[in-house]
Amino acid sequence: MRKTRTAYHYAIHMAKRAEHDNANQRFAEAILQNRSRDSWGEVKRIRRAGTCCSSNVDGLTGPDDIANSFAARYQDLYTSVPYVMSDMAKIRNEIEHSITGFDNNCVIDVCEVLQAVCRLKPGKSDGYVGLASDYFLHACNELCVHVAILFTGLLVHSCIPEDLSISTVIPIPEGKHANMTNSSNYRGIALCSMYNKLFDLILLSRYYDQLCSCDLQFGFKSKSKTDMCTMVLKESIAYYVNNGSSVYCTFLDALRGVQ
Repeated sequence: MRKTRTAYHYAIHMAKRAEHDNANQRFAEAILQNRSRDSWGEVKRIRRAGTCCSSNVDGLTGPDDIANSFAARYQDLYTSVPYVMSDMAKIRNEIEHSITGFDNNCVIDVCEVLQAVCRLKPGKSDGYVGLASDYFLHACNELCVHVAILFTGLLVHSCIPEDLSISTVIPIPEGKHANMTNSSNYRGIALCSMYNKLFDLILLSRYYDQLCSCDLQFGFKSKSKTDMCTMVLKESIAYYVNNGSSVYCTFLDALRGVQ
């Protein structure tokens, strides 16, 4: 019985390994035959195909109950930082007084919309209305004309529709092998409106020189990741450890001061 059971588990292991190797081989051949395909996009599709949603989260089984549980959790998280209403009103008044009315900055050119559309990533959705980035990427240039007129009108009249300011927060698992029945193993990502994303891209492109971030910022930044910050921290610690314990203690004291 032991010998038969061992042979059975060994055969299952080899079958799973062969299936994984065959998938990798098909993936490599597909990339080599069509070099225009995005390899990282293919990897994301393979990983996404292996993920599934849990029907039980924190002991809740109904879709509405699970959604309300996540909504309450993220509401507590995003409102955990207090702020003074008088300070917010002061900032709002300063912004309103700084608005001088119509000028050339209110005009959105069609070329700016075209450039913003080209910067959209394919396969992205807003999660609320149902618009996808592919609709804009594969649309004709006449759509950009109407979008430019829309954005210009919003800037001239200093108003924005509610649909453009709504974001949909969806929970995604933290890691491939995370326990998906526990809400603590999820992190929320916000899906904003496609029109809002286009408008942001236009503003970032137009006022890039005035919106430069700090060199010490690693997250939410193009061509930068938080892993780089971790690497800098490890290299700094290794440098000070190799150059004496007293310097290392001074470095730790500086870190505590930053925290």
